[in-house]
Amino acid sequence: MEPSIELSKVSFSFLPAAPVLRDITLSFRPSEFVGVVGPNASGKTTLARLLNGNLLPTEGTVSVNGLLSSLSQNQLALKRLVTLIHSDAENQLITPTVWDEITFALQALGTDEHEIRQRGEGALETFGLKQYRDIHPYYLSVGEQFRLLLAAGFVRQPSYFVLDEVLSMIDAHARQSILHMLLSLRAQSGVGVIVLTHRLEDLFDADRTIVLQNGHVELDASVEAVFRESLNRPDWNIETPLLHRVYGALAPEKRTCFVNWCPWMPVPTEG
Repeated sequence: MEPSIELSKVSFSFLPAAPVLRDITLSFRPSEFVGVVGPNASGKTTLARLLNGNLLPTEGTVSVNGLLSSLSQNQLALKRLVTLIHSDAENQLITPTVWDEITFALQALGTDEHEIRQRGEGALETFGLKQYRDIHPYYLSVGEQFRLLLAAGFVRQPSYFVLDEVLSMIDAHARQSILHMLLSLRAQSGVGVIVLTHRLEDLFDADRTIVLQNGHVELDASVEAVFRESLNRPDWNIETPLLHRVYGALAPEKRTCFVNWCPWMPVPTEG
Protein backbone atom coordinates (compact mmCIF):
# COMPACT_ATOMS: atom_id res chain seq x y z
CA MET A 1 0.00 0.00 0.00
CA GLU A 2 1.30 3.45 -0.92
CA PRO A 3 2.05 5.51 2.23
CA SER A 4 -0.54 8.20 2.94
CA ILE A 5 -2.92 9.62 5.51
CA GLU A 6 -6.46 8.76 4.46
CA LEU A 7 -9.62 10.25 5.95
CA SER A 8 -12.79 8.59 4.65
CA LYS A 9 -16.18 10.19 5.40
CA VAL A 10 -14.91 11.40 8.77
CA SER A 11 -17.14 13.28 11.18
CA PHE A 12 -16.32 14.25 14.74
CA SER A 13 -18.42 15.56 17.60
CA PHE A 14 -17.65 16.39 21.20
CA LEU A 15 -21.42 16.63 21.72
CA PRO A 16 -23.89 14.58 19.64
CA ALA A 17 -25.87 17.57 18.43
CA ALA A 18 -22.86 19.75 17.59
CA PRO A 19 -20.54 18.21 14.97
CA VAL A 20 -17.11 19.87 14.71
CA LEU A 21 -16.21 18.11 11.45
CA ARG A 22 -18.65 16.70 8.91
CA ASP A 23 -18.08 14.13 6.15
CA ILE A 24 -14.38 14.84 5.57
CA THR A 25 -12.65 12.79 2.86
CA LEU A 26 -9.02 13.78 2.31
CA SER A 27 -5.62 12.30 1.49
CA PHE A 28 -2.14 13.50 2.50
CA ARG A 29 1.00 11.94 1.07
CA PRO A 30 4.67 12.02 2.07
CA SER A 31 6.66 14.75 0.29
CA GLU A 32 3.53 16.91 -0.11
CA PHE A 33 3.29 20.40 1.39
CA VAL A 34 -0.40 20.90 2.13
CA GLY A 35 -1.94 23.99 3.67
CA VAL A 36 -5.20 23.94 5.63
CA VAL A 37 -6.79 27.35 6.10
CA GLY A 38 -9.90 28.49 7.88
CA PRO A 39 -11.04 30.90 10.59
CA ASN A 40 -11.20 30.11 14.29
CA ALA A 41 -13.73 27.36 15.09
CA SER A 42 -13.59 25.98 11.54
CA GLY A 43 -12.31 22.62 12.82
CA LYS A 44 -8.58 22.92 12.02
CA THR A 45 -7.28 21.83 15.44
CA THR A 46 -9.74 18.92 15.60
CA LEU A 47 -8.55 17.80 12.16
CA ALA A 48 -4.92 18.04 13.29
CA ARG A 49 -5.62 15.87 16.34
CA LEU A 50 -7.35 13.26 14.20
CA LEU A 51 -4.29 12.94 11.97
CA ASN A 52 -2.09 11.37 14.65
CA GLY A 53 -4.73 9.57 16.70
CA ASN A 54 -5.06 12.09 19.52
CA LEU A 55 -8.77 12.04 18.66
CA LEU A 56 -10.75 9.22 17.06
CA PRO A 57 -13.49 9.93 14.51
CA THR A 58 -17.12 9.71 15.59
CA GLU A 59 -17.89 8.40 12.10
CA GLY A 60 -15.69 7.24 9.25
CA THR A 61 -12.05 6.12 9.35
CA VAL A 62 -8.58 7.64 9.60
CA SER A 63 -5.55 5.59 8.56
CA VAL A 64 -1.86 6.47 8.45
CA ASN A 65 0.31 4.41 6.11
CA GLY A 66 -2.34 1.70 6.32
CA LEU A 67 -2.73 1.77 10.14
CA LEU A 68 -6.24 2.50 11.38
CA SER A 69 -6.26 5.07 14.18
CA SER A 70 -9.22 3.34 15.83
CA LEU A 71 -7.11 0.29 16.76
CA SER A 72 -5.38 0.77 20.12
CA GLN A 73 -2.33 -1.24 19.05
CA ASN A 74 -1.62 1.38 16.39
CA GLN A 75 -1.56 4.41 18.70
CA LEU A 76 2.18 4.43 19.41
CA ALA A 77 3.06 3.93 15.75
CA LEU A 78 0.80 6.83 14.74
CA LYS A 79 2.54 9.17 17.18
CA ARG A 80 5.88 8.25 15.59
CA LEU A 81 4.62 8.58 12.02
CA VAL A 82 2.85 11.92 12.56
CA THR A 83 4.61 14.64 14.56
CA LEU A 84 1.93 17.10 15.69
CA ILE A 85 3.01 20.50 17.05
CA HIS A 86 0.48 22.89 18.58
CA SER A 87 0.69 26.66 18.97
CA ASP A 88 1.61 26.65 22.69
CA ALA A 89 5.31 25.77 22.55
CA GLU A 90 6.13 25.91 26.28
CA ASN A 91 3.34 23.53 27.25
CA GLN A 92 4.82 20.87 24.96
CA LEU A 93 8.34 20.98 26.46
CA ILE A 94 8.92 18.60 29.36
CA THR A 95 12.67 18.18 30.02
CA PRO A 96 15.40 20.37 31.62
CA THR A 97 17.73 20.68 28.61
CA VAL A 98 17.52 20.94 24.83
CA TRP A 99 19.48 17.68 24.46
CA ASP A 100 17.13 15.82 26.81
CA GLU A 101 14.10 17.14 24.93
CA ILE A 102 15.45 15.92 21.60
CA THR A 103 16.43 12.47 22.86
CA PHE A 104 13.65 11.83 25.38
CA ALA A 105 11.41 9.78 23.06
CA LEU A 106 14.31 7.66 21.81
CA GLN A 107 15.41 6.93 25.37
CA ALA A 108 11.85 5.96 26.31
CA LEU A 109 11.77 3.54 23.38
CA GLY A 110 15.05 1.92 24.48
CA THR A 111 16.96 2.99 21.39
CA ASP A 112 20.65 2.09 21.27
CA GLU A 113 22.86 4.77 22.86
CA HIS A 114 25.03 5.14 19.75
CA GLU A 115 21.94 5.72 17.60
CA ILE A 116 20.55 8.20 20.12
CA ARG A 117 23.76 10.23 19.94
CA GLN A 118 23.84 10.05 16.15
CA ARG A 119 20.23 11.11 15.65
CA GLY A 120 20.40 13.72 18.42
CA GLU A 121 23.54 15.38 17.03
CA GLY A 122 21.99 15.38 13.56
CA ALA A 123 18.86 17.10 14.90
CA LEU A 124 20.90 19.77 16.72
CA GLU A 125 22.71 20.51 13.45
CA THR A 126 19.65 20.42 11.20
CA PHE A 127 17.60 22.78 13.36
CA GLY A 128 20.39 25.16 14.37
CA LEU A 129 20.35 24.29 18.08
CA LYS A 130 23.93 23.14 18.75
CA GLN A 131 24.82 26.17 20.86
CA TYR A 132 21.75 25.56 23.08
CA ARG A 133 22.45 21.88 23.81
CA ASP A 134 22.61 22.23 27.63
CA ILE A 135 20.20 25.18 27.98
CA HIS A 136 16.77 24.84 29.61
CA PRO A 137 14.13 25.11 26.81
CA TYR A 138 12.33 27.92 28.65
CA TYR A 139 15.32 30.20 27.99
CA LEU A 140 14.87 29.86 24.22
CA SER A 141 12.87 32.29 22.14
CA VAL A 142 9.44 31.10 20.94
CA GLY A 143 10.82 30.47 17.45
CA GLU A 144 13.70 28.43 18.91
CA GLN A 145 11.26 26.45 21.05
CA PHE A 146 9.31 25.48 17.97
CA ARG A 147 12.54 24.46 16.24
CA LEU A 148 13.27 22.29 19.28
CA LEU A 149 9.87 20.63 19.02
CA LEU A 150 10.54 19.94 15.35
CA ALA A 151 13.95 18.48 16.24
CA ALA A 152 12.37 16.23 18.90
CA GLY A 153 9.96 14.95 16.26
CA PHE A 154 12.66 14.66 13.58
CA VAL A 155 14.69 12.11 15.56
CA ARG A 156 11.68 9.76 15.53
CA GLN A 157 11.89 9.79 11.71
CA PRO A 158 8.25 10.71 11.04
CA SER A 159 6.45 10.50 7.72
CA TYR A 160 4.55 13.74 8.38
CA PHE A 161 4.92 17.01 10.28
CA VAL A 162 1.64 18.71 11.23
CA LEU A 163 1.88 22.33 12.45
CA ASP A 164 -1.32 23.62 14.07
CA GLU A 165 -1.25 27.45 13.99
CA VAL A 166 2.46 27.40 14.89
CA LEU A 167 3.41 30.04 12.31
CA SER A 168 0.93 32.56 13.71
CA MET A 169 2.84 32.59 17.01
CA ILE A 170 6.20 33.78 15.65
CA ASP A 171 7.63 36.71 13.71
CA ALA A 172 8.22 36.78 9.96
CA HIS A 173 11.90 35.82 10.18
CA ALA A 174 11.19 32.80 12.39
CA ARG A 175 8.30 31.74 10.12
CA GLN A 176 10.50 31.77 7.05
CA SER A 177 13.27 29.91 8.90
CA ILE A 178 10.93 27.11 10.00
CA LEU A 179 9.28 26.81 6.59
CA HIS A 180 12.72 26.66 4.94
CA MET A 181 13.79 23.86 7.30
CA LEU A 182 10.62 21.87 6.65
CA LEU A 183 10.83 22.26 2.88
CA SER A 184 14.49 21.19 2.97
CA LEU A 185 13.53 18.08 4.96
CA ARG A 186 10.77 17.36 2.47
CA ALA A 187 13.26 17.53 -0.40
CA GLN A 188 15.86 15.41 1.40
CA SER A 189 13.77 12.73 3.08
CA GLY A 190 10.28 12.93 1.56
CA VAL A 191 8.54 13.93 4.79
CA GLY A 192 5.05 15.37 4.33
CA VAL A 193 4.33 18.86 5.68
CA ILE A 194 0.81 19.88 6.72
CA VAL A 195 0.43 23.48 7.91
CA LEU A 196 -2.83 24.61 9.51
CA THR A 197 -3.13 28.38 9.54
CA HIS A 198 -5.46 31.31 8.93
CA ARG A 199 -2.78 33.14 6.89
CA LEU A 200 -2.68 32.39 3.18
CA GLU A 201 0.72 34.06 2.88
CA ASP A 202 2.25 31.13 4.82
CA LEU A 203 1.33 28.85 1.94
CA PHE A 204 2.98 30.34 -1.15
CA ASP A 205 5.02 27.12 -1.61
CA ALA A 206 2.17 24.68 -0.86
CA ASP A 207 1.38 21.97 -3.40
CA ARG A 208 -2.29 22.40 -2.56
CA THR A 209 -4.45 24.19 -0.03
CA ILE A 210 -7.60 23.01 1.72
CA VAL A 211 -10.20 25.53 2.88
CA LEU A 212 -12.05 24.36 5.99
CA GLN A 213 -15.25 26.17 6.86
CA ASN A 214 -17.80 25.27 9.55
CA GLY A 215 -16.39 21.77 9.80
CA HIS A 216 -16.42 20.79 6.14
CA VAL A 217 -14.12 21.15 3.15
CA GLU A 218 -15.06 24.11 0.95
CA LEU A 219 -12.18 23.78 -1.50
CA ASP A 220 -9.13 21.54 -2.08
CA ALA A 221 -7.09 23.13 -4.84
CA SER A 222 -3.89 24.94 -5.76
CA VAL A 223 -2.87 27.90 -3.64
CA GLU A 224 -3.49 30.18 -6.65
CA ALA A 225 -7.08 28.91 -6.94
CA VAL A 226 -7.66 29.52 -3.23
CA PHE A 227 -6.20 33.04 -3.53
CA ARG A 228 -8.51 33.76 -6.44
CA GLU A 229 -11.63 32.38 -4.81
CA SER A 230 -10.93 34.01 -1.44
CA LEU A 231 -11.47 37.45 -2.97
CA ASN A 232 -15.06 36.47 -3.67
CA ARG A 233 -15.69 34.68 -0.37
CA PRO A 234 -15.47 37.09 2.57
CA ASP A 235 -17.52 34.54 4.55
CA TRP A 236 -14.42 32.32 4.63
CA ASN A 237 -12.88 34.82 7.06
CA ILE A 238 -9.33 33.87 6.10
CA GLU A 239 -6.43 36.27 5.93
CA THR A 240 -5.61 37.03 2.30
CA PRO A 241 -2.17 38.65 1.77
CA LEU A 242 -2.37 42.45 1.58
CA LEU A 243 -0.70 42.65 -1.84
CA HIS A 244 -3.19 40.13 -3.19
CA ARG A 245 -6.07 42.28 -1.95
CA VAL A 246 -4.44 45.31 -3.59
CA TYR A 247 -4.30 43.39 -6.88
CA GLY A 248 -7.98 42.52 -6.62
CA ALA A 249 -8.90 46.16 -6.06
CA LEU A 250 -6.96 47.45 -9.07
CA ALA A 251 -8.59 48.33 -12.37
CA PRO A 252 -7.80 45.64 -14.98
CA GLU A 253 -5.49 47.95 -16.97
CA LYS A 254 -3.34 48.52 -13.86
CA ARG A 255 -2.80 44.86 -12.99
CA THR A 256 0.02 44.27 -15.49
CA CYS A 257 2.07 46.98 -13.80
CA PHE A 258 1.46 45.33 -10.42
CA VAL A 259 2.63 41.91 -11.64
CA ASN A 260 5.75 43.43 -13.22
CA TRP A 261 6.54 45.24 -9.97
CA CYS A 262 5.92 42.22 -7.75
CA PRO A 263 6.43 39.09 -9.90
CA TRP A 264 6.86 36.72 -6.92
CA MET A 265 3.36 37.38 -5.67
CA PRO A 266 0.80 34.71 -6.69
CA VAL A 267 -2.16 36.53 -8.19
CA PRO A 268 -5.50 35.36 -9.56
CA THR A 269 -5.68 34.54 -13.25
CA GLU A 270 -8.15 36.43 -15.35
CA GLY A 271 -11.49 34.87 -16.10
